[in-house]
Amino acid sequence: MACNSLCGRIQGTLPILLRSSVEFKQIRPVSACQTWNQDGDMEPMIGRKMVAIIGAGPAGLVAAKSMLEVGLFPTLFDKLPDLGGVWNPQSSSCWFSLRTNDSRYSCCFSDFPWDSDSPIFPSQHDVYGYLQAYANKFLQPVHFCLGSEVTNVSRSNNDKWLVQWSSLEQKYQGSKAGSQIFDFVVFASGFFSIPYTPSIQGLDGFPGEVMHSSEYRSPERFRGKRVVILGASFSSAEVAADLAPLATEVINIVSRPFWVLPRYIALDPDSASTPFFPLDLVLYRRSTRQSQGEEVFANEEENRKANQYFRKLCGDQGPLNLQQDTDPPIIAISDSYLELVRSNHIMVRRGKVQEVQGQTVILEDQTTIPEVDCIIFCTGFQSSMPYLSSNVLDTLSFDPADRFVPFLLHRSTFHPSLPGSAFVGMYRGTFFGVMELQARWAAAIFSGDLPPIPESVQQEGIAFEKWIKSQTPRPQFPHGDYVGFADNFAADLNVLPSKDWYQKHDISIPAHFRRGSVAEEAVEDLEKACKEFLDGKMVPHAVFRSLAGSWTLHRHIENRIDFANSGEVKGTATFSVTELSHEYLYTEVGELSMQRGQHFRVHRKYIYVYDTHTNQIDVFFENQGSRGSPFHSLQFLSPKPSSATEKGGIEMSGGWRAAGQHLCGEDLYNASYRFSFSGNSIAQMEISYSVTGPKKDYTSTATYFR
Repeated sequence: MACNSLCGRIQGTLPILLRSSVEFKQIRPVSACQTWNQDGDMEPMIGRKMVAIIGAGPAGLVAAKSMLEVGLFPTLFDKLPDLGGVWNPQSSSCWFSLRTNDSRYSCCFSDFPWDSDSPIFPSQHDVYGYLQAYANKFLQPVHFCLGSEVTNVSRSNNDKWLVQWSSLEQKYQGSKAGSQIFDFVVFASGFFSIPYTPSIQGLDGFPGEVMHSSEYRSPERFRGKRVVILGASFSSAEVAADLAPLATEVINIVSRPFWVLPRYIALDPDSASTPFFPLDLVLYRRSTRQSQGEEVFANEEENRKANQYFRKLCGDQGPLNLQQDTDPPIIAISDSYLELVRSNHIMVRRGKVQEVQGQTVILEDQTTIPEVDCIIFCTGFQSSMPYLSSNVLDTLSFDPADRFVPFLLHRSTFHPSLPGSAFVGMYRGTFFGVMELQARWAAAIFSGDLPPIPESVQQEGIAFEKWIKSQTPRPQFPHGDYVGFADNFAADLNVLPSKDWYQKHDISIPAHFRRGSVAEEAVEDLEKACKEFLDGKMVPHAVFRSLAGSWTLHRHIENRIDFANSGEVKGTATFSVTELSHEYLYTEVGELSMQRGQHFRVHRKYIYVYDTHTNQIDVFFENQGSRGSPFHSLQFLSPKPSSATEKGGIEMSGGWRAAGQHLCGEDLYNASYRFSFSGNSIAQMEISYSVTGPKKDYTSTATYFR
């Protein structure tokens, strides 16, 4: 299996300017549920087949829109009084700082791209607004039955589907319960339903706070506390990184090693001057694949190659490093977790929790973690479909304890024993592009635009899914090859572009599977963005992220004034996170050895700040631990290979360069930076100041390395 295949598992009339100050028109129908209990006439439904869709999150919304496109009439049910699913602020699955793991180029639907001014990695609020705008454009209030929990879905006597629900909010008019016969049903209630917390001896007697990641909202309540986080995946890395600047100590207990990727990764991990792209724009490429179809099963050699690729990207991860690189790689995504580990703001402990005694957490190897104030379980979710009978669940081979493949379906979508139904977005690792293709596939079959799938074909698909379920060791995702998985759906829908077209459009995005001017604009927007990334657009972000932690420092000072001394400084420099987002306190300690034999202790402090809006790094003088007056800003330049080693420095083959300037009275400071990358992180950097003035003429060149 190709490395990138394994990694992948990981405009109409309304503007989509998704900002925190924008007010979104919310779809809050009052009478949709009541309509089904009346004999009243509703002209839009006359002569149209009806589709019940369980869940009004992204999968449900795109399913409803897909049904409308083929002439069917959808009704969306959701127990929340508003749409959005896990992206709804009322949902219990999102914390305030949550952002998407895919960029806006992938995390969207094919004919509804994000506005060009939207964040590249949207926040929870942004995605919620995007889904509201999508529903406002393509759907009507009559398509929604919100604030209503589906209690039963079963086959009726006429081979249709009976859906029963109960109203959860008094403000919705009409009866508190209802039922209706539908021609078809789509299950889109989500794969992650019930928070999973393992049973641990003594946990009931823990005097501190215990929570699941689904209950986590913000770090403020953990200020000054000693927090243990259990888990080794996406939520554990993100939650740990979010609260580490405020907590006294964060200990992440992990049972397995995993690779931590930032959202922008090196396009060429072997280049010191690599550009940085959103990770999905690196990992979702067809040119790096070994075959055209979906790649599901990897052998040990393929796993080794994938882990070697991640090792190039991530470098030495200390306690997170793999012991056996033939195991399937596991990834987590966080922009600051790894740097916080390297700077000792997050402590990683390998092992499993055996028991809790009072405020002490004890691991299986008898390692103890005392004086714990809070335990957060980032241990995932179990699936639940309480609206289906035990007989139907048995038909699906449903096993809620299996969080990898809890039920068996043909291509995660159909089951031959449940005709007239489809599952959309109900697999581990859902993506906007795949759930849209699933929805379009189901709509085409329901409407007769595509013929029914033969039962024998579906049984073969279920047998294949059972094979995926049984593999050992298990990979992180059952369908981790996003590109191949999506292409297979596109081929069934006859919307897969030609090989010649793909040679010009390497990165897979949802717009590739849609014709029309809007999709073409999305493809053009991606190509424009790729040129900007190649030119170094996100290098300042990558530089700032990589600064965190401690560095060994060697500085050479060359004075060009006769009465002034030259000298050398050897010491350490530390970029420490502060309570303010995107800010480091730079602290330098060392010894200055002058040319004439004198020795002095040196100490200096600055504040480094990354501005997310301007994509710029600014340096300030430190004033009692806070930002003082401005020193200079880094203006990034095109990288140029180093032709010779400067005196006192260490040879650096190329790298990204930046320059800054500061006038202090009559003295002019010209700052020059060079950052040499190895994968996602800076391997070496150089900071040089050329200072000229009435009584100053010297150059100070410092080389930093881990």
